Amino acid sequence: PTSSRTARTFKPQLLTIALILVSLARATHADEPQPKLGELPWTNKPSAGAKLASQVTDAKQLLVNVAPSEYDSFVDGDPLPPDHGTLAKILYRLPRFLPSEIKRLARTDVDWNELQANPGEHRVEVVRLEGMVQSVEVFEMPREMAELFEFDKQYLVTMLLPESPGPVIVHALKVPDAWLAAAGELNQHAVAEALFLQVGRDGEGPAFHFAANRIAWLPEQASDAMKIGPTEVLLAEHGVDVGLMETVRERNRKPLDGADYESFYQMLAAARSIATGASDIAAQPMPLVQVLEHPQQFQGQWMSVHGRARRITKIVVESADIRERFKIDHYWQIDSLAPVGKTVIQFKTPKPGEEAPTYADAFPMTLCVLELPPELEAARLKAEQSGPDATLNEPIQFEGFFYKLWVYRSRYTTQFDDRLMQPSPMFVAFSPAIASPAESNPWIGLAAGGGFLIALSIVWIAVWRMGRRDDAMEKRMTERRQPNDGGSLNDLDLDVKSGPDFSHLDK
Repeated sequence: PTSSRTARTFKPQLLTIALILVSLARATHADEPQPKLGELPWTNKPSAGAKLASQVTDAKQLLVNVAPSEYDSFVDGDPLPPDHGTLAKILYRLPRFLPSEIKRLARTDVDWNELQANPGEHRVEVVRLEGMVQSVEVFEMPREMAELFEFDKQYLVTMLLPESPGPVIVHALKVPDAWLAAAGELNQHAVAEALFLQVGRDGEGPAFHFAANRIAWLPEQASDAMKIGPTEVLLAEHGVDVGLMETVRERNRKPLDGADYESFYQMLAAARSIATGASDIAAQPMPLVQVLEHPQQFQGQWMSVHGRARRITKIVVESADIRERFKIDHYWQIDSLAPVGKTVIQFKTPKPGEEAPTYADAFPMTLCVLELPPELEAARLKAEQSGPDATLNEPIQFEGFFYKLWVYRSRYTTQFDDRLMQPSPMFVAFSPAIASPAESNPWIGLAAGGGFLIALSIVWIAVWRMGRRDDAMEKRMTERRQPNDGGSLNDLDLDVKSGPDFSHLDK
């Protein structure tokens, strides 16, 4: 007989553990202290030579590798070659600046005539540049310089600013890949906090040279040529550097690490901006199976999601940089279950007939929010008082961004193979709401099956704890074994077996 459910399977592969480098892009020595399980690169303390943000009054204090006399090598009125030695030293140092320091030092009231007339008095001042990117030129660094300064490419980005008497040329280390692939004039809205270097020449007029670590891409309109749609325009409107999403899309089905840091908080702040502003954005229902199959097609989309909150954890943000820039000192991680409807999701196995993780009622999802409604906070406190293993069963609904499909170690998946990681859609939102009874009807039969599932696969967000102050929980996380070396979990092959209502899912 034909089943009323649709069975979908996917085949996880082995996950390679990447070594996180915590020194200045140098290989970590075996005798150096290694980060504890649950720590991320951004939880490391600043180096002993780093200055406190409150002590920094200009960028020269942060350019500890540049001697005062070296600034004289910038000759105003002359061209600035990309292999200029002092420029390379500055670019090497820029990624070590805290973004909050650069933002705080950046001037927005630049007198361009004064800058042109007296450039030496403003050398390496930080300026906020906002305008339209016209073109990008790639410069390959000489081999010796690339080895010394640890970057092999430099991007010369030409920008037009309304108030500037000439083009602005930004020497940058990072630009969006889409800019490099595009043909013709880009004409893309962008922002950068950059250090002024010198006034050069552009034909008969001046050209202003700056240095920046990266340039934020904030597109103002959709463009097929640039692969910009309504999703990217919405993100940019609320301050998200769309260029960061290129990296996020490449990191689906991988654990969270330092590469996710900036984009995660930018998107979390954008969710707050939308929820607390006057925006009236239509949220799309979350298509669970399609998100699992092709997450990159949905990342950054504003979605409407229903589920069951099973565990809530407060994550304390220790980073002073994040607290200053985004005004976020904590957020709440809600480990939840999303209904699968009539679909049965099952892992593929190397050998036919082997048991595999199966999800017949619900699939794990992760939600990160800035605020909890009173009802959910009360439920959290009640569960907390009941003991460390107590779970919730609260129907929730929310509108938020789909961030990525990440993976983590789960008790449930490791029952079948110690190397299996649990995939989970991650969303960021401002605050969830308690769903009404009518909206929670699909969950009538979930208490038994879903409760069993969550008991086996409670999410421990070890790699995203950001300073959680729970010694007992930290001890349990530390005792977890790391996954074995192997290939990355890059394929989520979902196969449809039967069920005419879901026949479109195998296309």
